[in-house]
Amino acid sequence: VIVKGDTADGGCYFVRNTDPTNYVEIGREVSSAFYGFLKLLPGETSVGRLSTADIFAKANTAPVNLQYRILSP
Repeated sequence: VIVKGDTADGGCYFVRNTDPTNYVEIGREVSSAFYGFLKLLPGETSVGRLSTADIFAKANTAPVNLQYRILSP
């Protein structure tokens, strides 16, 4: 799970996949099923707005290095 800290009312996010080889998916988990809504290839970044739902990161084949920040709205 990507920890949102005290931003329970959503907020803005920044995510960077710093892994040189593998991609990572960002998404939600519902009843133990993962639903990805964002795929970051090696070196890619994404910025956007979050809802109040928890978000998860799922690596492709091996653990990845993920840099992220969650900012209060």
